[in-house]
Formats: sequence, C-alpha cells, structure tokens
Amino acid sequence: MISPRMLPPVGALFSGGKSVCKTAWTVALGLAIGMFPLIGVTTIICVLLAGVLRLKQASIQLGNYAALPLQIILLDSIRGKKLNV
Repeated sequence: MISPRMLPPVGALFSGGKSVCKTAWTVALGLAIGMFPLIGVTTIICVLLAGVLRLKQASIQLGNYAALPLQIILLDSIRGKKLNV
C-alpha cells in the first residue's frame, strides 16, 4: 500500500519540475514509440530520444511500458495468431 507521504516523491520522479503539459507530451511520445512492433527496440529508442530531447526517462518509459500490451496484440495480429485469453 502506498502511504500518503510517498506520493510527492513519486510525482516529482515523473514531473521533475517540468510543466504538466511537457510531462503529458513525454508520456504520449513514449506511448507512440511503444507501438513499434519490435519488443525491446522501443526501450532503446525511448532512451536515445529522451536523451537527445532532454526529456524525463521515467515519463517516457512509463508511456513505453503502458503500450506493451497493445504491442503484443499488434504482433500477434501481424503474425496471424489468436491470443489464448
């Protein structure tokens, strides 16, 4: 369980003093990159892009890892297999 005193440090990890708008764009960029259909390559792309654009690594990786279930579904549909749900 997350205690209330942990919330400000966790929030600072993602925002890092940047504006809410820039943090939202960073997460959205990570989500968009995360849809690339090669698992593992997206993490490297996000790290490099965040370094070049000076974005928060935690925010861009949050978006990247949020896209992972969608990426797996996309890969299975490309291969023509059905998911065993």
